[in-house]
Amino acid sequence: MSVFRRVTPVSMCALIAACGNGDDPESDVAMQAQRIVIDDGERPGRAVIISQEEGGEPVGVEMEVVDEGTAPISDEEYAAWEELQAAQGLEPGDDSDAQPSDTELALKIAAESAPDELIPIYIALVEPTFDFERFAEAKALPEDQADAARRTLVAERQRQVADAGQSLVLERLGQLGATIDTHFWLTNSLAAHVPAKLVATVASWSEVTSIQYLDPSIQTISDSTGENIRDETFVGNLLDDGFDGDGGGRLGGKVRVGVIEAQNYNVAGVPTANRVRYNHNVFLDAAGGSSRFTAVYDCLPNCAGTAVNGTGDEHGTRVAWVAGGSIIGGIDPGLPGANTSAQQQRSGIATASQLYYYRVSGSLGYTNALQQAINDGVDIVNASLGFTADVGGVTHDIECGDATVVANPITYDQNGLNAKITLAMSSGTLLTHSAGNSHNAGDSCSIKWPAWRPEVLTAAGASTLRPATLDSACMLPYSSRGRSLIGTENGAGTAWWHDSVVLTAGGVIERYPTSAGYAATGTSVEGTSYAAPQLAGSAALLLDQFSTVAGMPSWATTPRHIFTNMLLMGDGWWSSWTNLDDDCGLEPTVGSEEASPSSGFGKLKMHYPSSGDPTMGSSSSWKWKVWDSSVTQGTDKWWPANPNSGGTNVAFPANVTQFKWAFTYFPTNMNDYGSMGVELYETPTCTTANPTTGTLLAYDWSGGTSRARLQLFGSDVAGKCLWLVIRPYQTPGASVAVQMATYYHSGTATPNH
Repeated sequence: MSVFRRVTPVSMCALIAACGNGDDPESDVAMQAQRIVIDDGERPGRAVIISQEEGGEPVGVEMEVVDEGTAPISDEEYAAWEELQAAQGLEPGDDSDAQPSDTELALKIAAESAPDELIPIYIALVEPTFDFERFAEAKALPEDQADAARRTLVAERQRQVADAGQSLVLERLGQLGATIDTHFWLTNSLAAHVPAKLVATVASWSEVTSIQYLDPSIQTISDSTGENIRDETFVGNLLDDGFDGDGGGRLGGKVRVGVIEAQNYNVAGVPTANRVRYNHNVFLDAAGGSSRFTAVYDCLPNCAGTAVNGTGDEHGTRVAWVAGGSIIGGIDPGLPGANTSAQQQRSGIATASQLYYYRVSGSLGYTNALQQAINDGVDIVNASLGFTADVGGVTHDIECGDATVVANPITYDQNGLNAKITLAMSSGTLLTHSAGNSHNAGDSCSIKWPAWRPEVLTAAGASTLRPATLDSACMLPYSSRGRSLIGTENGAGTAWWHDSVVLTAGGVIERYPTSAGYAATGTSVEGTSYAAPQLAGSAALLLDQFSTVAGMPSWATTPRHIFTNMLLMGDGWWSSWTNLDDDCGLEPTVGSEEASPSSGFGKLKMHYPSSGDPTMGSSSSWKWKVWDSSVTQGTDKWWPANPNSGGTNVAFPANVTQFKWAFTYFPTNMNDYGSMGVELYETPTCTTANPTTGTLLAYDWSGGTSRARLQLFGSDVAGKCLWLVIRPYQTPGASVAVQMATYYHSGTATPNH
């Protein structure tokens, strides 16, 4: 069967040299063209261009020869295309590929199987409305009240999905002889092994909206193959401020950091249980004290608490240590004192955080772990793993550029995990993820699923093996990278992509915990697995500060705003990397540049606000501002870049050293995007009203991406009156919520980030 692939619509005149088609030439300008590429293995590269009046039916067909030496498409070929489109219920110019739906594929597999063979399927049911923001709101309560409120919300949601058909479907499946694998409350859904002869019956039930075949070959794998972690992320200089994860997320409680890990990791090619050594010194709350791990689970695929301890040599132990391990308070009797250099070298980032561990099997285990993390009230959860699938006896990484496994990165999903990640963000849980270790020369996009998803804070890894530092390091050559499709404009128009990597962190670690204590000097392990928990620990500390310092609004602690503020933590773009396979870059640059498909918004260099920072225009050296707003399609929106406490725009000080502005939006449907530009203007005077004229200083017109950042040197902004502008050319729906954050530094010393 021929495959028809949509390519970006452009004006008819841009595609066809002879602009007229016998009608008034002006009417051609109003026409839109749709290029459909046909590749049937015999006549590749042919194209038919269907011209149509905007919003109308096709009015003509133009033929074009794409590859030299091929003949124009015949009427028969065009008729075959029309027949195929009609069979799929599509109109000419539709934005869909000729791909079977999940339900159609599951039905096909069941029909080709023995009647009594049990087929693993994911069953999505009618979804009742629920306000998941209530989970996030509960975190503002004192810790004991927050936990009680969350338990109440979980019970309410479980009753809701049970009443919305889940209980009835579970009962029916039992009567049919199906085996129930798991069922969810985050979405109204479940997974089961159903006799092949009855799969069509299940799909026909009124409570069922869709089914998906769960490929049993899809497995989780650990993404692993430094420099001092605390120094590399500039956490050590925060100890005097008291920020260590001890007071964030909820009143009287600690920031909660979760770690999702693959069931096994390889030791000399042998799968070995990937547990956590939860009573290692690095995880104790005091010398000889209790473990900071509140809970440890096996999610295989259902989550159950376990007391089985690890050896200390596991991948999961190292990842958890990077995010939140600590002996800085004299916790290890063999390294006495407090906050010594030797202790810092053997400590992670969020050193007083409350820890949770989830060991998972397959995508069902991962999904259950994410749901359990919400149930546990986890604030930041890190996943340093990826997925593989077997196709034709060959194991493939599930990555955005491998069409053998991922036909479309926008829609690729397993057991509804994409929607659950979105709901996790709404519920107050931010997901950080390793990009993967599978980049090969020539790859266009090697990010592993679900790390390319827009609401995931994804880390690439730099080669920080000593004597290299993060400042001097090149990328790990295998660190996954690239631009992934994320959605379409208003669900049907132009396809948009983004740079899936958000930030780059050190990918080589040393002095990590082992079964014997700590790794010997000169021993190291590497991979994006160890970059991602640096983002998790740093985000946990940012949440701690935002929850603690005066002047920060409560909504600034939500995952959307923590994500947005983390964009400010990159040191700039390695913009000289025009080739994805160029693994080393120059010093960071600033100005009107998009994120790099290799390194995202730059190398992770953390700064946190102190008590005076949230007020722009105050006397503090650091000025920090967060916004929670919305924009309406077609209406530009302006904000003063440096408002004082009264909201009046004031000039930047003469000694400012740098300025950053970050912008994000997260549509309700994460496959549905708009088109927006962000700009920074200088005006002659600091007016209170929106200016009508000004000088454009910097911009990001990357369009469909849901995140952007501007960064300028102090000389670009010193003494100037600046305005932030968003131009929403298209928005998902009539309007969309946006998050913004800015900060600048003024003083004699230039900060190292």
